[in-house]
This record gives sequence, C-alpha cells and structure tokens, in this order.
Amino acid sequence: MVPIVDYPPVVQRYVPHFRPHFANEPQFKHFAEYLTGLIVCWKFSVAFMNSQFVGHRDPSTKTRFLTEVDWPEEKVEKTRIELIRKRIQGISPHKCRLAIDDVLIHHDRSKAMEGVSKHYDHCTGTYVTGHVLVNAHLITPMGHFPVAFDLYVPAQEEGEGHQTKIEMAQALIRRAKALGLPFETVVFDSWYLCEDLAQFLEAEKLSWVSALKSNRIVLVNNRRVDITTFLNTEANGTWRTAEVDGKSFTYLTAIVRLSKLG
Repeated sequence: MVPIVDYPPVVQRYVPHFRPHFANEPQFKHFAEYLTGLIVCWKFSVAFMNSQFVGHRDPSTKTRFLTEVDWPEEKVEKTRIELIRKRIQGISPHKCRLAIDDVLIHHDRSKAMEGVSKHYDHCTGTYVTGHVLVNAHLITPMGHFPVAFDLYVPAQEEGEGHQTKIEMAQALIRRAKALGLPFETVVFDSWYLCEDLAQFLEAEKLSWVSALKSNRIVLVNNRRVDITTFLNTEANGTWRTAEVDGKSFTYLTAIVRLSKLG
C-alpha cells in the first residue's frame, strides 16, 4: 500500500467540525488518522493503520487514545448527525428510504476482542468468529448516510436484556425517527420480513418494502401455491418496464394473500 501523506478530501472537509470535542491537537490527530485508516486501508487493525502514515508514532499511542482516553463520543455523534441533517435539509421524506440490514465482520484471529462471538456465515455455510452489526442507513438523493448500529449477541450467549435482530431493527427505526431524519419508507431483505416488524412499521405509520423468500406460499382461489409458481404460471396482469436511475426494470404488480409472512 502507498504510504498515507495526507487525509482524503472527505476527511479534510468534515473533520474540522469535530475539533472542539478534543482536548488537544494529538487527540484530534489520532481521530483524523483513524477515520482515514478506516476509509483507505485494506486491513483495519490499529497497528496496521498507524503504520501506513508517513512519520507515524508508536501504535500504542493510538491504542490508548481509542481505549483509555476520555473523549466525548456522544458529542462527536451529535455533530455527525447535525452534519447529515444540514446536508439533506429540505429533502422530502417521500424521496428518502431507511435501509435495515446486518453485516458480519470476520475476526478469526482476534478471539480476545471484546464482543466477538461465533456466527453463521450464510455466504460460506460455516460458523466464523466475528462481530455482527445490525445497522440503519439513510438513502437520499443527496447521498447515503449511516444512521446508527448495534452489536448483535447470539442467543446462546444471551443474558438479561438480550435483543433479537428484529427487536434491534425496531430500536434503530425508532432512533432514526427520534433524530428527525426524513423518511417514510423502510426497506430490508427477506431475512427481516416477519409479522412483528411489519406490524411495528404499520403502528409507526411507515411504509415498507422487502423481498419475499421464493418458498413462501400464497393462497389462490383457495389453493396453496408457492410464490415462484404463481409468478411463472398464474399471475394475472400486464408486465411493465420502468427506468430508474438509468436502469430498466420489468415488473408486475399483484395482490396476494400469504399463508405466512416470514
């Protein structure tokens, strides 16, 4: 990797807003370098990111900043949200979406890291060591912005106050609304599609869009048919084509009754 000699433009543009939250210039520099490392480095250990900067100091100083120094994370987060609000000011909620999803971050060689657990990786069909973060992401015409996330703990390690991913998704949606972010629709994949989340969103007066698993059963004229068969052989209606952001999509609108949502 080419050594880092300066902060990327996005960091240069926004990091000055966070300067008042740090007690001195070395702390602020650690903050800016860590942000830069998360953006441009292919490996995310503190030691590796620190080593990529020209004239870098001992990595222990950055580790102490992240784990021991008392800097106001809440004020940093508040400033970040204020910058998002300013960026999207005036955008209609009708044009924005809140996306809910989770991400598995592998930490196979960092079993001592706080919060690391065994998780099932659907891509490989195996269990791996790492973190699962359930996150909310705001999609707007002005850009895409991370809103919030929370660390998921597997059921076998649950304790008092344990939350499922569905409960965490609901909490993230409530938080996005409490922050005053503009959105009327929540989108998520088929894993999150279930009665609990759908009923929650309807109670919150929010629309939602999801994907349906291919083995879901629909009721057609008192017959049970899987959704794939229904679309291929029995769906009535006219297929249409629409262009969205320069891409063509062919679609069919149909109203069906599901035997089970998910």
